[in-house]
Amino acid sequence: MKIPLTHDKENRKCSLLDVVFNIIDSRETKQELSRNNMKPVNNTLNYVKVALISMFYNMDKFYIVNELNNSDKLRKNFGFKSKLNYYQIAEVWSRFDDTQILEFVLKISNKEFKNVKRGIKKIIIDSTDIQFNIN
Repeated sequence: MKIPLTHDKENRKCSLLDVVFNIIDSRETKQELSRNNMKPVNNTLNYVKVALISMFYNMDKFYIVNELNNSDKLRKNFGFKSKLNYYQIAEVWSRFDDTQILEFVLKISNKEFKNVKRGIKKIIIDSTDIQFNIN
């Protein structure tokens, strides 16, 4: 039995993921994807979001797509406009891997936070996963 995917606004991982998704959904990000020949842009954005959810929650991508397709509320909370198509996302999966997506997200995040003129802005991310065996 797998743990269900949830989106809790009070969870720090969810709030960080929401900030990253707001940056990813921006017009500049779509232009950057288009410049880097990561087309079609909407399918690539969906893949990036699914890959990030997979990395944040340490879950299988197909399980996440299935959970998102089964729950309208979950899709709305994570910012997906419609149900996901396995074939379209799998086509994008065949072109990119997790490290390429992570590098892309870090590049976009660095670009977003580069224009700080006053003060120092630090982002500390704890990306360690906690896994335990109930048995």
